[in-house]
Amino acid sequence: MSPQHQTYHQIQSEDCVSLASLKQRNYSVHEIDSIVGRSASTISRELRRSASTSQYNSTAAQQSC
Repeated sequence: MSPQHQTYHQIQSEDCVSLASLKQRNYSVHEIDSIVGRSASTISRELRRSASTSQYNSTAAQQSC
């Protein structure tokens, strides 16, 4: 039996804007993952990666997408 490998797909710029909007409205990671259709770990990773101070920065996220 071969191990299953999960692939990571970068978040698209439209998703970055959605993340910023939802995070600003205090949605939880699990609420965001069900809306955007990505796993909670992907959402969490993106929020950590693109955070400026304590807020999600969609502009910084779009530059790295």
